[in-house]
Amino acid sequence: AWELVTAKCMKGVWKQCNARFLQDFHGFDSEEELSVLRGVILKLANKLELECDVDDIEELLTEEVKELTNEELLIIEERKAEEQRQKDDEENEEEPERKFSVNELSQCFSLINQGL
Repeated sequence: AWELVTAKCMKGVWKQCNARFLQDFHGFDSEEELSVLRGVILKLANKLELECDVDDIEELLTEEVKELTNEELLIIEERKAEEQRQKDDEENEEEPERKFSVNELSQCFSLINQGL
């Protein structure tokens, strides 16, 4: 149903709802704002020592992001679950179970008693 609502209609509704905020508003200077944002992104990339330039940032900003399908999301979840299982298995393997014989326990307790 929202697909049938035009941008012009939505702007009109928002103008009525937010009239007190929009009285003196004339819009954004989009090219100037984008230029400032590109500069900020480039500075952050340089601080992180990433090898990128303005063209890379422009490509990133203009790249269309497609929404993942349910199947793709399920595959991602399955991979995460498998990685978690492998991680848990590795943790369990790394900690071998320690077993003491009766003689070893007896020696340990006698040494503790001697220390007291």
